[in-house]
Amino acid sequence: MAFVWSQCYRLGVIAAKPTKGLCSRSFLRSRLPSVNRKQGCLRPIASTSRSTQRRAVIERQPEMTAKEIGASYFAGAMPKEETGALKFMKEHPEFDGRGTVVAIFDTGVDPGASGLQVTSDGKPKIIDVLDGTGSGDVDTSKVVELDEDGCLTGLTGRKLKVNSEWKNPSGKWHIGSKHVFELVCSGLVPRLKSHRLKSFQEKQRAAVAEASAALAKFDTANPDVSGDDDKKKERGELESRVKLLLSMMEKLNDVGPIIDCVVWHDGDKWRAALDTSDMYEPDSAEGLLADFVPLTNFRDERKYGTFSAIDACNFACNIYEEGNVLCIVVDIIMHGTHVAGIVGANHPDNPELNGIAPGCQIISCKIGDTRLGSIETGPGMTRAIVAALEHKVDLCNMSYGECIAIPNGGRFIELLKDLTNKHNIVFVASAGNSGPGMTTLGGPGVAEHPITVGAYVSPGFAAAGHSMREELDEGQQYTFTSRGPSIDGATGVDISAPGGAISVVPQWTQQCRQLANGTSMASPNACGGIALLLSGLKATGGAITSNRIRRAVENTAQVVDTGDLPVELTHGRGLLQVDKAWQYLEKSGEVDFPDVRYEVRVQRSDGGVSMRGIYMREPADVLRPLTWMATVKPRLHEDADVRDEKLAIEDRLSLKSTQPWLSCPEALLLPHNGRAFEVKVDPTGLKEGVHYAEVQGSDVAAPWRGPLFRVPVTVVVPGEAPPSTNGTGPTDTCFFSLGKTSFSPGKELRRFISVPTGATWAEVTMRAGQHTGTKVFSSEIKQLVMGQRYDTHTWNGYVQMPSNGMKNIAFKVLGGKMMEVAVSQYWSNLGDSELEIDVTFHGLEVAPGTNLHLDGSAGMVEFQVTAPICREFVKPDAKLTSVCIPLRPTDSLVEPFSAERDSLPESRILSKLNLSYKLTVTEAGKFTANFPMLNNQVYDAEVEGQLVMFYDENKKYIASSDIYPETVDLKKGDYTIKAMIRHEKPEFLEKLKAMPLILIRKLEKSVALPVYSTKGACVAAGPQFKGRELYVGETVNMVLGNTSEDLAKDCTPGSVLTGTMNLGMLTNGKGPAPSSVALTYTTPPAKPSSNNDNSDKAEEKDAKEKIVEAVRDAKIKVLEGLKVIEDEEAYSALLAELKKDFPNHIPLLSAALKKLDTLKEEDRKGRLSDIVKAADEVVSAIDQTELAVFLARKTPEEGKEASQRSKEMSKKETAIIDALKAKATALLDMEAENQADVEKVIVELGKWVNISDAPHAILHAKREAQAGRLAEAIKSLDSALASDDRTKSLDKKLWKLRSEYLGKLGWHHWERQASSILYTNFPPDFQLF
Repeated sequence: MAFVWSQCYRLGVIAAKPTKGLCSRSFLRSRLPSVNRKQGCLRPIASTSRSTQRRAVIERQPEMTAKEIGASYFAGAMPKEETGALKFMKEHPEFDGRGTVVAIFDTGVDPGASGLQVTSDGKPKIIDVLDGTGSGDVDTSKVVELDEDGCLTGLTGRKLKVNSEWKNPSGKWHIGSKHVFELVCSGLVPRLKSHRLKSFQEKQRAAVAEASAALAKFDTANPDVSGDDDKKKERGELESRVKLLLSMMEKLNDVGPIIDCVVWHDGDKWRAALDTSDMYEPDSAEGLLADFVPLTNFRDERKYGTFSAIDACNFACNIYEEGNVLCIVVDIIMHGTHVAGIVGANHPDNPELNGIAPGCQIISCKIGDTRLGSIETGPGMTRAIVAALEHKVDLCNMSYGECIAIPNGGRFIELLKDLTNKHNIVFVASAGNSGPGMTTLGGPGVAEHPITVGAYVSPGFAAAGHSMREELDEGQQYTFTSRGPSIDGATGVDISAPGGAISVVPQWTQQCRQLANGTSMASPNACGGIALLLSGLKATGGAITSNRIRRAVENTAQVVDTGDLPVELTHGRGLLQVDKAWQYLEKSGEVDFPDVRYEVRVQRSDGGVSMRGIYMREPADVLRPLTWMATVKPRLHEDADVRDEKLAIEDRLSLKSTQPWLSCPEALLLPHNGRAFEVKVDPTGLKEGVHYAEVQGSDVAAPWRGPLFRVPVTVVVPGEAPPSTNGTGPTDTCFFSLGKTSFSPGKELRRFISVPTGATWAEVTMRAGQHTGTKVFSSEIKQLVMGQRYDTHTWNGYVQMPSNGMKNIAFKVLGGKMMEVAVSQYWSNLGDSELEIDVTFHGLEVAPGTNLHLDGSAGMVEFQVTAPICREFVKPDAKLTSVCIPLRPTDSLVEPFSAERDSLPESRILSKLNLSYKLTVTEAGKFTANFPMLNNQVYDAEVEGQLVMFYDENKKYIASSDIYPETVDLKKGDYTIKAMIRHEKPEFLEKLKAMPLILIRKLEKSVALPVYSTKGACVAAGPQFKGRELYVGETVNMVLGNTSEDLAKDCTPGSVLTGTMNLGMLTNGKGPAPSSVALTYTTPPAKPSSNNDNSDKAEEKDAKEKIVEAVRDAKIKVLEGLKVIEDEEAYSALLAELKKDFPNHIPLLSAALKKLDTLKEEDRKGRLSDIVKAADEVVSAIDQTELAVFLARKTPEEGKEASQRSKEMSKKETAIIDALKAKATALLDMEAENQADVEKVIVELGKWVNISDAPHAILHAKREAQAGRLAEAIKSLDSALASDDRTKSLDKKLWKLRSEYLGKLGWHHWERQASSILYTNFPPDFQLF
């Protein structure tokens, strides 16, 4: 998880909040720094700023042009000097990345971006553009042929003229469609909507003016219409047109342009063309299919398209599965292009703007899913790895990351292991932006296979990039950079690199370059630097392995001063130095073979899990010396020869500890099968804080190579401060004071507190001293639990403190565990400040556990609350907030993917599990879809990916959700939820075919559960527990009772509701304390109905009568299953037989009418007279007088068979209404000459229903339209569409008629909009995953 601060992202500049996935942020506040290199470290220049130096240079060289002056001043905007890349390039200009290919795993790269067109040696810069997420996939499986005019009818219904010059030997054309708003960046959508609105408003003003003029003209000609009903209706229609235009504008919903897609095979390649005419004016002749320059897979011809000049949004195409899938690849935000520009942008005319390796080539692998707001997905990452292997890339950069629970395991991590160790691809990853707390690296950077990069800001970049108004005293890590170690003891950060750049961005952003900073920018800077090294090795014939590269960059990195946290945990080995790494590689070429990767694992001597390093963090860890067994295994490639390579490994190593409190053997003879040795850690003499040491294993014959392996050791010693008091006695509070701390930009306070056993929450008070302006502090308070994500027990955020301001923070804690408090003044927040920080611990514990379950049938559950550490006021407040709705799949299918896109090496074809779930929502609400076994896991997940998609009953796409369940608003109705889970092994997926989906519905209003002091009070529903103070160690018994409130309709018997019970109050009394207990509640059986009277039960029929009716009903059911046209002979015969035997049986006659009235439109037109006849038969079979008398009763009938009679009358009422409506509609469709016939039927129908109600809106609208009152017809349709009484099956007919009538009015801008909504609401099929 990362914080993203950028106008191009979804967050504002002021209020930062966690955003999953991306490891970058843009922070545009800045200062002017200076830097000097001295004795291998970055040091501040004492008296001369960098800007002063530049002015001096300019004054000494008056012949410099303005362009040269600008180039000199802004050269630092793409940091190269800090890493030695600039020096290396000057010494080896031909080793500029040429010959290397870099895969960018990101949000996609704009193929038209500035600087990403050609390499420094004239080759294409971008050689492939891919989207592995599926968010750009279009279903083009429908195959059609040209009509006699050389046209196709697209899925949108538009007639598409095909360019006659396009070759298509088969004559088969694949068609599909896609909404543009589903493809482009969400930040681009408002701009497109704004442009479309301007054009729309022009047409709207003209339509309103015309309608108003018509009304005015009528009023002039007809000043008084009071005595003329026809004139009244005519004027009412004209007035309705004006009002309708105005009201529609208020509710305008622009669903955006829809593009038609066409795919075909030209005899050589698959080709694709798009009709983007919906993005232009209807008659502009722009964006037509025939004018599109056909595209093929990007890698084949490296061509791309642009949706329109308005958006300047470029896209590439790839075609899969024999033309059945078209992937339109669009970069989702500027992030990926910015990253690619840092790695290798090449500007021949402005070389100072170049990326680090302008000679490299790039493949763009989009792993951020547009449907999920750019979150990376398993399919995206797996397909990116497949592409990297296909292209035989040299490096991969991944500026993405997520918090994980397992630091070095999971499906993607295993694939990454193969990528680096088996295929020798160097993988560079960002460390993450979750600092300044320790142990904040996420995946994949926290794993051992990538080179993980932290973000460093130099004085030079602070000046040129951030335009800071004051000097930065010295270089430092950005405040937000994630820190090590990993929870299993690895250092986490490997190296650091400049974490900011002004780099290229997509053309749709309407600018060429943009400032952004974060570890997302540090990773590509390092990746570009490594590309320079690989370029040199390729040019000189040097051996390239990922292990060699790692050793070179780590053992030559420049150590940087780092404040209170050990440098290894902040900067890793230090700042990348490309020039020195090159020297190392040149020197080590003869001794680096066989190529060995050393795998280090440690385990406590007295047991425990295997880890990658020693991490002693908890209070019990530092009470005494501990011994650990360290195992080191040399790892060769899997095809290594036993005799020539494995037997050749017998490393003679010296072992050295870097600190006296860590002891180890002095020497180690290490064969291929590895060795174990004991180390001892003695933390008993260490002071409070973080201590780092390592055992270094070095080649005794070549110590200059640096450590070949390291055993990292991190020890955290808590503070010794005893609890203080702020009350009348030592048991009133448990209070720690961290004292006053002076801050300057980037300075950190890091303290460790052993949380008292029994504490359940803490309250932190921060008080600011006197300072200028508002200071921003990055604050993080954390506890760690092995096997859980680091953010599980973490509070973090940016705290803005005015002078003398105060901030209170409250959060849950785990008693007996270490708690880290890390506070840092943001690196670019100028001026000094002071904070005083106090921590107060509180505790209210619940027995028998931290989860309470109340069975509604039992009616109560007892529990006990204890105050274990200090006096506390207990005031329980129990509320249920959600209901769990478990769903079993209605369909499940395991099948393999196509090998074209989802095949790993050794022909390992991936499989997918498709699941379908049905949901009926009885009340509108907010829902989240959960797979508890799979959620919140990305890199450490067992499966390769999951995606959940919501659809309404018309297959309209509603929303998507993945590992992080998102809330979806659902209205009343029926829904289909589709899910896809990927894995390499189909037998694994077979086990999940019946996996339930848990829908969590948030209750509109929480349900309170009463808490009593005794069982008796609970049984009697007496006074509830009001709360009281507990002394230390006191336990009070309580009873949680049943609710008396009505539950939501979804809460059926047996349903489980969830919520929380807060126990205490904050010290300031402003709200409940964050010490809560999880609640679950099982809904009891429904109360029995009060009506048990069977007096109206109908008499039983005799057996013979029952048989006759059963046979009749069975035959009617068969009749309903036959098709009127296709099974005409059988249908007519059976209908005639039934009518003969049961001539007045209303269900039979109604079924026959329904069969005719629901024929396809083209078939129905030929049977309109039959529909009228069938309707008359139904009406004739019903005694209307009897029915009317029954319905007019003010009180219901009583006595025997009353209930049965009521049901029969209800069926007759429905039958006559349906019959009259069908007859009237048929007469209208026949355009009967005698309008009186239509009116007569409508008058009859009006006796039974209000024909303006939603179920009859189509009939009413057609009647109004036939009379020329189109606005009134549309109003009727709109009223029906807004009604909850309508059926979903009616919606499509309503929208079709609405679009037709808008066209007849000449309001073509509204007709077009209605057609778009019609297609959006009623798509031909579900979307692809």
